[in-house]
Amino acid sequence: MKILFAGNMYSGATSLHRMKAMEAIGHTITGVDTTIPRDRRRLISRVSTRLRRPVDLAQANQQICREANAGGFDILWLEKSLTIWPETISAVRSANPGIKVVGYSPDDMLIPGNQSVFWRRALPLFDAYFTTKSFGVAELTAMGCRRAIFVGNAFDAETHKPVTLTAERKLLRPKRNRNGANR
Repeated sequence: MKILFAGNMYSGATSLHRMKAMEAIGHTITGVDTTIPRDRRRLISRVSTRLRRPVDLAQANQQICREANAGGFDILWLEKSLTIWPETISAVRSANPGIKVVGYSPDDMLIPGNQSVFWRRALPLFDAYFTTKSFGVAELTAMGCRRAIFVGNAFDAETHKPVTLTAERKLLRPKRNRNGANR
């Protein structure tokens, strides 16, 4: 399948883990990074997020539309898409007839801080929305989601694995007192 994937792509982001897992099982992925660049995180970003109207400082909407215009995508995968506009989803559907729009979030999306005005307006446009919260299915459905699906938590085998400390790394470990606190 050909997937247009939008999510946070910084090192250690679980969105990046999911995208790489999709590639590993053979899907063709085009990624759009929704991460706000560090040099662009300003007061306006913090204020707009608190007002539930986050500014798309990553210009993800434009990138998604640009990529979608190339056509041929089977799925638009949106990870906790608080800055993605409903108009962007409609434009992607126009450029890619038959595309399925899928959302995913490991967070409780009923909590106001995990929502935005754009996300709430776009929710009915999703063909499916995956949540790792069992109670999230009823919450998403009540908010207008057509099909909410519960999925269990997962891990990335490349990131979440036992490590063996070298002698050098062992020397860098903080010394602890008898109460377990660092000295």
